[in-house]
Amino acid sequence: DTHGSAQRARFLEEIQILAQLDHPNIARIFSSGRTSSGNPFYLMELIEGKPLDQAAASLDPAHRLKLLVEVARAVAHAHQKGIAHRDLKPSNIIVEEKTGQAKVIDFGIARAFEGPSSWGREGTLSGQHIGTPRYMSPEQLAGDPSVDLRTDIFSLGLLIYELALGKPLLAGVIDSKISWEQNACQLRAFAFPRLDDRELDWIARKACALEPDDRYQTGQALLDDLEAKQNKEPVSVGLSYRGYRIRKSLAR
Repeated sequence: DTHGSAQRARFLEEIQILAQLDHPNIARIFSSGRTSSGNPFYLMELIEGKPLDQAAASLDPAHRLKLLVEVARAVAHAHQKGIAHRDLKPSNIIVEEKTGQAKVIDFGIARAFEGPSSWGREGTLSGQHIGTPRYMSPEQLAGDPSVDLRTDIFSLGLLIYELALGKPLLAGVIDSKISWEQNACQLRAFAFPRLDDRELDWIARKACALEPDDRYQTGQALLDDLEAKQNKEPVSVGLSYRGYRIRKSLAR
């Protein structure tokens, strides 16, 4: 139902965004058009599987890391197109039952920073809150209109924590019963826990830096470190530690 002008514009915007994305870890759009009554539609692939958190619950750390790498690949691809998903959370990542592959879905509130799409840029105003609070970056939670691609980096960091800990990191921090401003303050005061896996802890902490300038600056940079860990190579966030560099070198 897209009878409202804003709804229709946003729906058409989503079609434009999806048309720019062609990646095995992103749900594909096959076609789009209008019905006989003039309503817009698009046709997407059917993905049968479970949300990321449910699918990862029974997996070992290596398989969970594989899923995180696939999600990061999808995000890096979207970022290369100038597109921020802005609502990365387990229910928007489906692990396909047949292939075991992670697929990012639902670009309904994505924002395009480049290309022909414009609604995401023009439709995001100061003080406007869009997304799922428990998986938002501090700036997105505060309704900051300058939110950029790095908001997805923070959300990816939260997913790293969640898969490592087996529960949503901010479940007891972000409360839907209090104001957005109070939630933003509680997030900034939150002490992120240490993960048992030191390399994963470094990666998650950098991704979840409260200030965007302190995070990975691109989806590709985060992906590079996750792939390095997967391949047992040094991760960039550990290179400042001499002992770590020596141990990785000796291991190779």
